[in-house]
Amino acid sequence: MKGGILEVFLESAKGIRRTNLIGKPKYYVIIECGIQHHKSKSSKGNHHKVFWNQKFTFELSMYECQKLTHLGLRIMDKELFHNDTGFVGEARVFLDDILNEGHEKGHIELTPKPYNVVLDDETYKGEIKIGLKFIPNTVIRKKGKEVNTTEIEYEDTIWNKLLDFCKMSWCRLSIYWRKHSAIETESGEMEKLDDFEGISDLGFESSTVSSLDQGAVDDDHEHDRSPTVNSTLSDNSFAYYRTNSETSAFSEQLTDDLNSCSSDTQSPGCWPATGRSPYRPALSRFGLRKPTLKFETDDKLEIHEPLDLELEMMKERFAKLLLGEDMSGSGKGVSTAVTVSNAITNLYASMFGQHQKLEPLHPEKKMMWKREMNCLLSVCDYIVEFIPTSHSLQNGKAMEVMSSRPRSDICINLPALKKLDALLLEILDSFQETEFWYVEQGSMSGNSRTGSFRKIPQPQRKDEKWWLPVPCVASEGLSDKARKHLRQKRDSANQIHKAAMAINSSILAEMEIPHTYITSLPKCGRTSVGDTIYRYMTSGGKFSPEYLLDCLNIGSEHEALELADRVEASMYTWRRKACASYSKSSWEMVKQHVSETERVDKNVVLAERADSLLFSLKQRYPELSQTTLDTSKIQYNMDVGQAILESYSRVLEGLAFNIVAWIDDVLFEDKSMRNQEA
Repeated sequence: MKGGILEVFLESAKGIRRTNLIGKPKYYVIIECGIQHHKSKSSKGNHHKVFWNQKFTFELSMYECQKLTHLGLRIMDKELFHNDTGFVGEARVFLDDILNEGHEKGHIELTPKPYNVVLDDETYKGEIKIGLKFIPNTVIRKKGKEVNTTEIEYEDTIWNKLLDFCKMSWCRLSIYWRKHSAIETESGEMEKLDDFEGISDLGFESSTVSSLDQGAVDDDHEHDRSPTVNSTLSDNSFAYYRTNSETSAFSEQLTDDLNSCSSDTQSPGCWPATGRSPYRPALSRFGLRKPTLKFETDDKLEIHEPLDLELEMMKERFAKLLLGEDMSGSGKGVSTAVTVSNAITNLYASMFGQHQKLEPLHPEKKMMWKREMNCLLSVCDYIVEFIPTSHSLQNGKAMEVMSSRPRSDICINLPALKKLDALLLEILDSFQETEFWYVEQGSMSGNSRTGSFRKIPQPQRKDEKWWLPVPCVASEGLSDKARKHLRQKRDSANQIHKAAMAINSSILAEMEIPHTYITSLPKCGRTSVGDTIYRYMTSGGKFSPEYLLDCLNIGSEHEALELADRVEASMYTWRRKACASYSKSSWEMVKQHVSETERVDKNVVLAERADSLLFSLKQRYPELSQTTLDTSKIQYNMDVGQAILESYSRVLEGLAFNIVAWIDDVLFEDKSMRNQEA
C-alpha cells in the first residue's frame, strides 16, 4: 500500500532535571507517532546531558499522513532503587509543515535541532535534540495497531542485584519510621498508619505512573496554529477582521524552518502558551482525541482508543461551552455568546487557514467543517420567540395563548448563510481539473506541465503576502473555456461576498453598543474627526462624501480603518448630544422628531453626514477590517443568536473574498502570459 516513511534521529538531551537522589540516572525516550510507538535504549547521563544517537522509522499510511499533527517524545527515567520508571519531561514536534513540504518536494530532511522539554512539574527546562526525514509516496507494508519497542537490556551487575534486594522507595522508608514512632506514642495512631501502609502496599509505587492516565479537556490544536486559531482569555482573542485581506484574522502562516521551537524563552514555540499539563491527552487538528498510552509497572504499553470519537468531541465542546473557555473552572471565562463565536472562528481557521489555492477542500476537512458547523448551529434550533396565537377549545371558545417560533433574525439569515456556505464549497469543488497550477513564492522558475521552464511574473497582490503560492499557466495562456469558467465563478463569489457582508453589517447594527465604548467617546466630535473634515462637514454647500474621500488621499487600508474609527466615534458623540437635547433615548426617535418639527439641529446634521461618510468609506474599501465599535460589540455581546449569525457571516465573507482574490491572481497570470506571447 502507498504511504510515507518518517525517520526520527534521536541524538541527545541536555538541561533536563534529574529525578534520582543519588547515582546517575538512566534516561530513555518513548517516541509516539500516531498509534505507533518506539522506545529508545537506556542511557546514563551526567544530570546535564545524555546521548542516544538512535534512528527510528515510522511507516505511515496516506490517511495517517493527512491526519497526523505532531510527534510526541516522553523522556523517562529508571528509578535507582527499583525498576519502576518516572516521568521526566515531554516535548512535541508539529509535523504539518514537514509532511506538507515533503509531499510537495518529494523528500525533506531536517538536521537535528533542539526542542524544548516540559518537565513533570509543568515548567520549561532543558531541550532534546532530534532530526527528521520524510519520504512520501512510497510502498509500505500494511501494519496493525502494534507497539514497536527497541531497548538495550538492563545490566545485571552485583550492584543491581543488591539494589533489587533492597527495593524500597524513600517514601516507604518514611512511612516505616512514622509507624514505629506512633507505636511508642499512641496505639490509635498506630492503627491508622497500618491502614495507610496497606493502601501504600497496594498501589503507592505506581501512583506516579498512573497519573499519566489522568487528563482534562484541552483546547483544539489545529486551531493552535491557527490563526488564531486558539481562543484564550486575552485581548488578542477579539482581533476580528471583516475579510481575510491581511490573512492575519483566520490563518497562521507557516515557516519552513522549525527554529522557533528551540527558543530559550519560558514559553516554547512547540508548546501552547497556556501552560497546560503534559499529562493531558492530546487532540488532533480535527478536535478528536488521540489514542492515549498507559504505562504499567512492567514497562508494557497499552493503547486505549475512545470507543466513540463523536461522543468525545461533543463532551469537549460541551465542557468548553460551560466553562466559557476558562479551563481552571474559576468562573472567569467569557460569555456563552463569545465562546460560540470563537468556536466558529477557530473552526474556520483550522479548516480553511492553510487552504490558499483554487482547489477542492480536502474531503476529511469538508466533512469535519459540515459536522462541526451543524453542531454549533444546532443551538439556533432552541432560540425562539413567543407570539400570541388563537387556540380553539372543545366548547368552541377561542383562547389566546403564547406559542413559540424561531426568532425572526435567525429564521431569515441562517438559511441564507447555509446556502452561501454550500455555494462557496461548490465553487472550490469546480476547480478539480484546471489548466493552472501553483508554485512557491520564492521560486524564480516554474516547471510547466509541458516540460518547459519559464520565469514567473509577480502576481497582482501586495508585497507583504509573500507566503501565498503563485499561480502558473501554460505559455499560451488559458483556453477560452477555462477563462470563462473563472470569470463566472468570480462573479458568483463576488455576489456571495456582498451578501455575507450585508448580513454581517445588519447583525452588527442590531447589536447593543457596549457601555465601555460609550464611556470612551470624546466629549467633542470635532477633536475626533479633525479640523479638515469638520470644516467641510459644516460648510453650507451640498455635502458629498465621495468628494471628501477623494480630497483626503487615503493611501492604505490602515489609514482607512483609522479614519473609520474616528468618524464613527464622532457620529455617536453627536448622536448622544442630539438625544440629550430632545430628551429622547433613541436616535430614530430624534430623527423622527426633527423631521416632524422641520427644525435644523447641528448635531443631527453632523451625525447624518458622518453616517453617510462612513458608509461611503466602507463601500470604497470593502476589505476593511472591523472597526473598534464592531470589535467591542462582538467582545461584549451576550446574545448567542447574534453571535452565531455574526461569526458565521464573517467567516463566509472572508472565504468569498479569498476566492475572488485567488481567481484574480490566475486571470492576471493568464493576461501576463498572453501579453508576452503577443
